[in-house]
Amino acid sequence: MIPLSLKTVALLIPFFIACIAIIHIQPYDNGELRAFLTPPEDCPMPCFLGIRPGATTYDEALSILESHEWVGEVRANVYHRGGAVGGFIFWRWSGRQHPLLLANSQQTINVQDSIVKDISVYTTISLADTWMLYGFPSRAIVDILPSSVYRAMILNSNGYPEVGLAVVSFLPCPTSFETFWESPVMLSFGALPDLSIMPARGVLESVVYWNQACRG
Repeated sequence: MIPLSLKTVALLIPFFIACIAIIHIQPYDNGELRAFLTPPEDCPMPCFLGIRPGATTYDEALSILESHEWVGEVRANVYHRGGAVGGFIFWRWSGRQHPLLLANSQQTINVQDSIVKDISVYTTISLADTWMLYGFPSRAIVDILPSSVYRAMILNSNGYPEVGLAVVSFLPCPTSFETFWESPVMLSFGALPDLSIMPARGVLESVVYWNQACRG
């Protein structure tokens, strides 16, 4: 006999997929988002503010941030070992940043061996908009984490290796379909989920599964 929770999951998955279909048939203008995420010709993706993970040095990244009009306070928390720099660069926006960037949030650059490894930026972009722009993710991690805001939260990290980008959302546990799609995302340039590779439906099935787990 099939447990009730599994029956519920089976019933909810088609509804979840139908939500995607509805999103895809709606008139959609992603011009602003596409322009925002399109890097300059001399800095192919992954790239943000002219900083490219795997290529830009710590000193170069720090100089770019300190001179950029979008950037306010910059703070480095690094260590020096064997002539190389490791650690993090943190910054906040100046108030003149692009409207798709989340104000009053702290952004992070991870530095290893004096080279930028990844860049994490909080945005006002919805998860639905990123799926509309990039399609179904080829990599994903969905899991439950402890949270100081909720009793627990659902982490949903979707990876697009072709552009070196991960799209991360943090959802209340359990979450609603509307919240899943409308949640603002953190963009992680250069860092991709690599613990699990699953097909597109796997993301949706995982969220439904974790919703059941959230409810006990």
